[in-house]
Amino acid sequence: MRLTGPQRVEVHTPDGLHMAYPGEDANRRLRRPSPWDPDAKVTDDFLDPVFSTFFEKLSLPNLMQKTNYHELAEFVAPGDLDQELSVKLDAIVEIAEKARPS
Repeated sequence: MRLTGPQRVEVHTPDGLHMAYPGEDANRRLRRPSPWDPDAKVTDDFLDPVFSTFFEKLSLPNLMQKTNYHELAEFVAPGDLDQELSVKLDAIVEIAEKARPS
């Protein structure tokens, strides 16, 4: 997914709970970098707080730790991925296809 600017992330759960991550304003108030800043570490500055708050509101343990973020890729349309990511992944596949077992 390519995030190009301040956005509001909203989640509606089956039981009607509505939560939102207000984005830029919250980060400014918390003195955190913008998740859209090229130097930001999105996992630490955006995803970790979003999932922490989400599961806290549901009174559940956080089931989406950093080690599981790759599972989110299933929900992103290929056209929404940044071209740079596609280029890097294609390069990895090309090298992997040339690999020979020793």
